[in-house]
Amino acid sequence: MQVDYVRAYLPANENATRHNKDISATYTIGLNNCYNLGVSSPVIWNTNYKDEIIYPNPLATETKIEFSLATAEQISITIYNELGQLVKNLVTDNQINEGKFEVIWDGKNNSGDEVANGIYIYKITGEKGTLSTGKIIVKR
Repeated sequence: MQVDYVRAYLPANENATRHNKDISATYTIGLNNCYNLGVSSPVIWNTNYKDEIIYPNPLATETKIEFSLATAEQISITIYNELGQLVKNLVTDNQINEGKFEVIWDGKNNSGDEVANGIYIYKITGEKGTLSTGKIIVKR
C-alpha cells in the first residue's frame, strides 16, 4: 500500500514551492506486515520540504539519491553491485508525482544485511526507460 504525506497550508502561507495539497513524502507499507515499516520501505521525500524533515536515523551510513520528474510517472529504483547483480530494490513500480525527490538507502541489501565496502550502481527506471544512473561508494 502506498502512503502519501500531504501538506495543508492556509492560502496566506503558500509560496512558490509550497502549496496546499503538496505531497511531501511517500512510502510503501508491505502487505505481509503492515505494522512494521522498518527500513525495507524507504521514504521518498519531496525536496521542497528538505528543511522540514526530522527523521531520527540510528544508522551511521546512508546515501541520499536525489531525482526529479517532469511529469508523474511510475518508477523503480534499484541498487546493483559492480558485477551487475541486484543488491536492493528501493522502490518498485511506485507512482510518483512530478517534482524533486530524494530516497535514502541505508546500505543494506534485500535480505537486510549491510553490504560490503565497494562501489554500487543505482538505477532509476521510469515507464519509458532509464531516467538516471550513478555510482555509490560504500566505505564503513
